[in-house]
Amino acid sequence: MCLPCRHKIASEFSEESRKSIQSFFDKKAAFHDRSERIGESEHHTDWMNECATCQTPVHQIKDYSIACMGLGETMVYDPFPMMVCSKCEQEAQSQISKSTRDQWDKFIRDNFEGPPADALKPDGVPILA
Repeated sequence: MCLPCRHKIASEFSEESRKSIQSFFDKKAAFHDRSERIGESEHHTDWMNECATCQTPVHQIKDYSIACMGLGETMVYDPFPMMVCSKCEQEAQSQISKSTRDQWDKFIRDNFEGPPADALKPDGVPILA
Protein backbone atom coordinates (compact mmCIF):
# COMPACT_ATOMS: atom_id res chain seq x y z
CA MET A 1 0.00 0.00 0.00
CA CYS A 2 1.42 3.38 -0.90
CA LEU A 3 1.98 5.99 1.80
CA PRO A 4 -0.75 8.39 0.58
CA CYS A 5 -3.34 5.57 0.72
CA ARG A 6 -2.12 4.50 4.16
CA HIS A 7 -2.45 8.08 5.43
CA LYS A 8 -5.89 8.45 3.84
CA ILE A 9 -7.38 5.35 5.45
CA ALA A 10 -5.67 6.01 8.78
CA SER A 11 -7.11 9.53 8.82
CA GLU A 12 -10.59 8.02 8.50
CA PHE A 13 -10.15 5.88 11.61
CA SER A 14 -11.56 7.26 14.82
CA GLU A 15 -9.12 9.20 16.97
CA GLU A 16 -9.73 6.70 19.77
CA SER A 17 -8.79 3.76 17.51
CA ARG A 18 -5.66 5.53 16.22
CA LYS A 19 -4.56 6.29 19.78
CA SER A 20 -5.30 2.72 20.88
CA ILE A 21 -3.21 1.23 18.07
CA GLN A 22 -0.37 3.67 18.77
CA SER A 23 -0.53 2.88 22.49
CA PHE A 24 -0.41 -0.85 21.75
CA PHE A 25 2.79 -0.47 19.73
CA ASP A 26 4.31 1.99 22.21
CA LYS A 27 3.80 -0.55 25.02
CA LYS A 28 4.56 -3.78 23.14
CA ALA A 29 7.16 -2.98 20.51
CA ALA A 30 10.59 -2.16 21.86
CA PHE A 31 11.66 -0.33 18.71
CA HIS A 32 14.64 1.34 20.41
CA ASP A 33 15.95 -2.00 21.70
CA ARG A 34 15.32 -3.58 18.32
CA SER A 35 17.29 -0.80 16.64
CA GLU A 36 20.16 -1.30 19.05
CA ARG A 37 20.29 -5.04 18.32
CA ILE A 38 19.95 -5.04 14.52
CA GLY A 39 20.13 -1.42 13.43
CA GLU A 40 23.31 -1.83 11.40
CA SER A 41 21.90 -4.67 9.29
CA GLU A 42 20.44 -4.04 5.87
CA HIS A 43 19.38 -7.62 5.33
CA HIS A 44 15.60 -7.96 5.56
CA THR A 45 15.69 -11.38 7.25
CA ASP A 46 17.54 -9.92 10.25
CA TRP A 47 14.63 -7.53 10.76
CA MET A 48 11.94 -10.20 10.41
CA ASN A 49 13.38 -13.10 12.39
CA GLU A 50 11.01 -12.43 15.29
CA CYS A 51 7.69 -10.72 15.99
CA ALA A 52 8.33 -7.00 16.40
CA THR A 53 5.99 -6.87 19.39
CA CYS A 54 6.37 -10.11 21.38
CA GLN A 55 9.78 -11.22 20.05
CA THR A 56 8.56 -14.77 19.31
CA PRO A 57 10.97 -16.33 16.79
CA VAL A 58 9.52 -16.58 13.28
CA HIS A 59 10.06 -20.36 13.15
CA GLN A 60 7.59 -20.69 16.06
CA ILE A 61 4.88 -18.63 14.33
CA LYS A 62 2.30 -20.04 11.94
CA ASP A 63 0.60 -16.84 10.71
CA TYR A 64 2.00 -13.34 10.54
CA SER A 65 2.01 -10.10 8.56
CA ILE A 66 5.02 -8.28 7.25
CA ALA A 67 5.50 -4.62 6.48
CA CYS A 68 8.28 -2.70 4.83
CA MET A 69 8.89 0.78 3.53
CA GLY A 70 10.44 1.54 0.19
CA LEU A 71 11.75 4.63 -1.49
CA GLY A 72 11.79 3.82 -5.17
CA GLU A 73 13.73 0.58 -5.46
CA THR A 74 15.42 0.98 -2.06
CA MET A 75 14.13 -0.59 1.15
CA VAL A 76 14.17 1.76 4.13
CA TYR A 77 15.43 0.16 7.35
CA ASP A 78 14.64 0.80 10.99
CA PRO A 79 12.00 0.21 12.20
CA PHE A 80 11.03 -1.59 8.99
CA PRO A 81 10.87 -4.19 7.69
CA MET A 82 8.95 -5.87 10.47
CA MET A 83 6.91 -8.96 11.11
CA VAL A 84 3.97 -9.11 13.54
CA CYS A 85 2.52 -12.47 14.57
CA SER A 86 -1.20 -13.18 14.32
CA LYS A 87 -1.54 -13.30 18.12
CA CYS A 88 -0.21 -9.74 18.43
CA GLU A 89 -2.30 -8.63 15.43
CA GLN A 90 -5.42 -9.91 17.15
CA GLU A 91 -4.44 -8.15 20.37
CA ALA A 92 -3.94 -4.89 18.46
CA GLN A 93 -7.23 -5.38 16.58
CA SER A 94 -9.09 -5.79 19.84
CA GLN A 95 -8.16 -2.17 20.55
CA ILE A 96 -10.07 -0.70 17.60
CA SER A 97 -13.75 0.11 17.32
CA LYS A 98 -16.27 -1.72 15.15
CA SER A 99 -16.65 1.45 13.08
CA THR A 100 -12.90 1.52 12.37
CA ARG A 101 -12.92 -2.19 11.52
CA ASP A 102 -15.84 -1.61 9.13
CA GLN A 103 -13.97 1.28 7.45
CA TRP A 104 -10.91 -0.94 6.98
CA ASP A 105 -13.02 -3.76 5.49
CA LYS A 106 -14.60 -1.32 3.03
CA PHE A 107 -11.20 0.05 2.05
CA ILE A 108 -9.92 -3.49 1.34
CA ARG A 109 -13.07 -4.42 -0.64
CA ASP A 110 -12.85 -1.23 -2.72
CA ASN A 111 -9.11 -1.34 -3.44
CA PHE A 112 -7.86 -4.92 -3.51
CA GLU A 113 -8.98 -7.97 -5.45
CA GLY A 114 -9.50 -11.26 -3.69
CA PRO A 115 -11.64 -12.63 -0.90
CA PRO A 116 -13.14 -10.25 1.66
CA ALA A 117 -10.83 -9.48 4.58
CA ASP A 118 -13.06 -11.35 7.02
CA ALA A 119 -13.06 -14.46 4.80
CA LEU A 120 -9.37 -15.06 5.43
CA LYS A 121 -9.59 -15.37 9.20
CA PRO A 122 -12.72 -15.37 11.32
CA ASP A 123 -11.56 -12.46 13.46
CA GLY A 124 -8.71 -11.07 11.39
CA VAL A 125 -8.39 -7.49 10.25
CA PRO A 126 -5.04 -6.10 9.09
CA ILE A 127 -3.47 -3.34 11.15
CA LEU A 128 -1.57 -0.27 10.04
CA ALA A 129 1.68 -0.20 11.96
